[in-house]
Amino acid sequence: MTYLIVVTLSGIILFSSVTNEIFSYKKLQTVNKIVKERVHSIEAFLYEISSVVKNKNLSLQIIHLSKCHIEEAIKNSTRFYFESNRFYRELPPRLKHKLVANVLLYEIEKFKYFFKDFQGRNKAPDTFIVEVLTHLDS
Repeated sequence: MTYLIVVTLSGIILFSSVTNEIFSYKKLQTVNKIVKERVHSIEAFLYEISSVVKNKNLSLQIIHLSKCHIEEAIKNSTRFYFESNRFYRELPPRLKHKLVANVLLYEIEKFKYFFKDFQGRNKAPDTFIVEVLTHLDS
């Protein structure tokens, strides 16, 4: 009887760990796919900027470094990215608000109901939006 209980519990533990590994793998693949899509769109945008601006083409090194930096920012979290960037920390609050609004436009749109009450026509202050968005973890 004890032997049967031990075998059953071992089976449950083994099944749970295998299922957990499968879900972790699927989640990692989804994250990697999102990162690749974002980096690809950023790369296309940088090449477009390079082709539009006459006489000042962006070098391949600048494009490559930008892609690497953006990829790291996406993989880590917005909190890490903003807290570790010394240039961001030195910006005046008004420019911080504009930068966050442009860089995290997708997140602002995703959380628009959190920042704006459409029925009551109330909107969260820019300082609140900046603080929330720059402290998000991935």
